[in-house]
Amino acid sequence: MSESSPGIAVIMRSHNDIDVIRDTLKMLSRQSLQNFELWNFALRSTDGTLEVIQQYNHADRIIHSDPAGHNPGRVLNDVVAKVKAEILVFLDPDATPADEYWLENLIEPLKDPNVGAVFGRQVSRPDCRSLFVKDKERAFGDGTESASWLHFFSMANSAARTRVLKHFPFETALPYGQDMEWSYRLRRGGHHVRYVADAIVFHSHNYSLKQIYKRYFGEGIAYAFIFSEGELSASWSRNFLTPFGMEIFRDLRWALNRCSADALLHSIPLRFVQKWARWRGIRKGRQDEASSCLSTRVGEESFTFDGNRQAETRVARDQAIIGAHVRRVVARENFAALVLMGGYGRGEGGYRYQDGRPSPYNDYDYVVMVKGMNRRRAGVLQQQLKHVALQLQERVGVEVNLAVMPTETLVSAPFTLMNAEMKWGHRIVTGDHRVLKHMPGMPFDKLPMGEFTRLMNNRGALLLMNTRMLSENVELSHRQRETFFKHLFKTVLACGDAYLAVEGAYHPSYVEKKKRITRLRQSPGPNFIKLYRLAVEQKFYPDPDRFGDVNLPAWQRRITDCWLAAFSRLEMCRTDQRISNWREYASPNLPKGQLETSRLFRNFVISLRDFGTSHTMRHLHWALRYPRERLISVLPLLLNSSAVHTPVNVAVTLAVSPDSDRRQLVDCYLETWQRYS
Repeated sequence: MSESSPGIAVIMRSHNDIDVIRDTLKMLSRQSLQNFELWNFALRSTDGTLEVIQQYNHADRIIHSDPAGHNPGRVLNDVVAKVKAEILVFLDPDATPADEYWLENLIEPLKDPNVGAVFGRQVSRPDCRSLFVKDKERAFGDGTESASWLHFFSMANSAARTRVLKHFPFETALPYGQDMEWSYRLRRGGHHVRYVADAIVFHSHNYSLKQIYKRYFGEGIAYAFIFSEGELSASWSRNFLTPFGMEIFRDLRWALNRCSADALLHSIPLRFVQKWARWRGIRKGRQDEASSCLSTRVGEESFTFDGNRQAETRVARDQAIIGAHVRRVVARENFAALVLMGGYGRGEGGYRYQDGRPSPYNDYDYVVMVKGMNRRRAGVLQQQLKHVALQLQERVGVEVNLAVMPTETLVSAPFTLMNAEMKWGHRIVTGDHRVLKHMPGMPFDKLPMGEFTRLMNNRGALLLMNTRMLSENVELSHRQRETFFKHLFKTVLACGDAYLAVEGAYHPSYVEKKKRITRLRQSPGPNFIKLYRLAVEQKFYPDPDRFGDVNLPAWQRRITDCWLAAFSRLEMCRTDQRISNWREYASPNLPKGQLETSRLFRNFVISLRDFGTSHTMRHLHWALRYPRERLISVLPLLLNSSAVHTPVNVAVTLAVSPDSDRRQLVDCYLETWQRYS
């Protein structure tokens, strides 16, 4: 090999691969991109594999290990810890690069900071049996077929950044499927997994039926572990009968098109063993319910961003107080768990110093999981918990929010930003620590764009509160100024979320978001990035006194302009339409992407109840839309202070008199927003 560089390392694990490893090492030596180190992690072989490796690699980069007690996940984690390189490329010894551009093509997508991992195409060798060729082409090919599957990944020909691999270590509780589990967790953590069709290797096996059974049984156990939260059915018909029949049909069509007798004869025994073994493995995995050896989220050990011991003690004390109080309020037979969300739930909470000690500053946001409650009883409990939250707020000195969710609804929980963030990063304060097990997977790159429209609407409403605060007070009190800037910085962070969402780069962690915001293809500009960094800093280490002498109206105008710019870009992306002015946007004919809008009859009844029969019947175009869509439609007009007069359609949309002044419209808006935020 040529002069090496710490930028890229190719990792090869081997054991008795004498038949293929020489060709693979030869093709590595011919790559157009040669600034890499080759690392061989060699189980003790008996066929001369080690001697071949020694011809192509330096002795100090050949790591020997004993196959006894071999754990693939642990070996991979050891590899990541030992090898010092920015990018790690994983290549099986029997995955021979097809050309000299394989490595260059494979790592190209990693230039995009949003891409967490890549994997390349695999093509069958000439001696491969017909149906194994078919399966290989279906799984890989141009990638369109596997893109529709629940998840697909292969580490035999793959690459990832080392920092990602350290952030997401491999699971050691699995004997099979570590690459699938790792990449699925990576994707759910907000990273993209990219298939590279032009990074081609020759890789195939002619497995016997006995080997097939062992392989697919192991994969079934891994699938039960990976998709343990409702993504995968365990039924006999869904996992054996239907796939068996469909695969036989596909085999028949493929064999006839290619006049392959081998495929016809091989089909029934092969597919029976594959599907039967996988179903049995899934059943076995479900019965065993293996526990993960890893934390699947950031910040599990701490509530705060930096884990300050005094801050941690204070927050932990608050959790004990709140958890005990909630358990007293909710009947024992109905209580399931108290789930802490938000910054403290994912280990990114902020604190500030008061009287020389760190104290929490951000809100405590909770979901109270209940069981055996119908909708009416859950609604009564929700009202009761509003008063409880105010009592707790007085006691702990931080705003407390308590939302009720029945556990029976988890399996069909809607794909919302709140649910996705709760699934990814939470802390069980008290109760069942597996309460969210049956909640479906919610990868961030699949979130509906309307969820970010809703987020921006909620933060824009905070700006309206600021506007009202400024209009009612000649000079704000110290607490009001605190609230004022808290609203501003929450809005800036939401604008950052909108910019990230537009490019499919959203991630819940602010540490990751701060990195990604600087790498967007369409940058929001250096001024916004500077402001965003300040907002993140104020989230982790709030210091409202720092802004004691600034011009408040100027700051309000500055952040409002940021909101309008970010909201415009988000909505043009979501609607795929150019928004020329906010009056046109306020039309009910332009959907605002809210999930509830599809429930037309329910929306009509709500309109009758909240806006009156007369208004509802005169404005049927609004009556069928969920009220939040009204709020989203008019918010840019209310925030855009450059407008001399508030357009009449704002009053119509909010169902108030056309003679209402701006202050009355803002009051009406915020009152409605409190119900439908």
